[in-house]
Amino acid sequence: MKLTPFFTSLLLGLTFSVCVSAGDFSVDFTQKGEAVKPVNGTNFWAKLNGTNICDMHQVVADAHFSTVRLHDIPLQNPGMRIVDTPQIFGRFDANPNDPKNYYWDATDDYLKRIIDGGSQIVYRLGASIEHTKPNRYFAKDPEDHLQFAKICEGIIRHYNEGWGDGFHYNIEYWEIWNEPNLNPQMWNKDFKAYIVMYITVSKYLKEKFPNIKIGGPVLTSAIPSLCQEFIDACKAADAPIDFFSWHSYPNNPKAVLDPPFMLRKMLDEAGYTKTELHLNEWHYFPCTWAEIHGTEGGPARKSYWRNSPEGLSGYDASGFYGYVLTRWQDTPLTMGNFYGTTSGTWGLITDDFQIRKPYYVFKMFGEMMQMKPVRVKSTDRENVSVMGVIGENGQKAIFASNWKQNVENLEIQLAGVPESGTVKVIRNDNQNDWAESTVEYKDSVLKIQNQPGSWVLYIVF
Repeated sequence: MKLTPFFTSLLLGLTFSVCVSAGDFSVDFTQKGEAVKPVNGTNFWAKLNGTNICDMHQVVADAHFSTVRLHDIPLQNPGMRIVDTPQIFGRFDANPNDPKNYYWDATDDYLKRIIDGGSQIVYRLGASIEHTKPNRYFAKDPEDHLQFAKICEGIIRHYNEGWGDGFHYNIEYWEIWNEPNLNPQMWNKDFKAYIVMYITVSKYLKEKFPNIKIGGPVLTSAIPSLCQEFIDACKAADAPIDFFSWHSYPNNPKAVLDPPFMLRKMLDEAGYTKTELHLNEWHYFPCTWAEIHGTEGGPARKSYWRNSPEGLSGYDASGFYGYVLTRWQDTPLTMGNFYGTTSGTWGLITDDFQIRKPYYVFKMFGEMMQMKPVRVKSTDRENVSVMGVIGENGQKAIFASNWKQNVENLEIQLAGVPESGTVKVIRNDNQNDWAESTVEYKDSVLKIQNQPGSWVLYIVF
């Protein structure tokens, strides 16, 4: 197998296990590259609902998520009027210029917790998903797009300009709607109708707030025809796309590593050369939607995928997340937001406040980001990533991930550190969530014995 050099095209691919020889990995701390991109964002903060019973705020803060996207927040906090545009502004035909027509309290408290926790906010304007039939109540075209834009204006003024006894949070990212190609759960018309709404709202808000970043179309996946249709329509209408957002629930790294290249090309050709790329919902998904949202296999199958080592939150998922977070560094992606921190089937933390294994991978990456790291020259393999970094104060570390490969004996050739020494190794594997140990290395070779199967290591010099 061919080595994958630093800053070169990546070989991606096989989802089945193959044998990878030891001794084929290296990190050279003398050759610095670019800053590590903060792709370790999430959806949801710790629940506000139930904080008197168990408050996970500090657990979430300890993961140091770069950004927190605000979507489906009412579903995470049952019974609360929070975050969503129709929950804050209850009567759509009321006067949006009167702050008395807005209900702020719950959202004020929720956003303050995120700010206090040290993360930035990506505010999704619109409604949460509605898995209801025969009707949807909020997840549909607001019809009067200018009125909707004015309501959004009031929300932005409250959180960025202090309007209505508000705040000066300077929230930079404002996203218009969610998954408008998902009909009927999120939208009741065709995609063209969403584009019409986006153009009206984005142009209005950009005129009022030229310094914020406005984005969409928040597609369920990077469907090329819909991406191109959105970009072309915005260009024709001279509408802003400060960030282009989409989602992915893959079982293979290619599904999240390839689209940024396609989208960068599309946007650049249309003149949107400064548009950021945000994959702001993603989650390892080794099963089918029918097994999770439907009846295929019954309750036993749902339980298996939720709880098994190979499932949505097992050690394969952990290895996948670590691998993707590092491989994204060689793509044009700007921001990633995992789905999500605390959300039933999908959460890093369960509804009954239990911490799942993948949480610790994001905590590792978050701790690494606190040193404001830049990458150094590293070589590694397909489905096995070894990323060396140096912090702003000279700290040295390696973030290594293995997804479904046989690398029980990991050997890393080192340069730019003493020939012999010790390192702290934090392990996440089929036996450990966060296990710390000390490992000696000598003759500039670091040897680490791993558990079989997927794993993630955070190695600190």
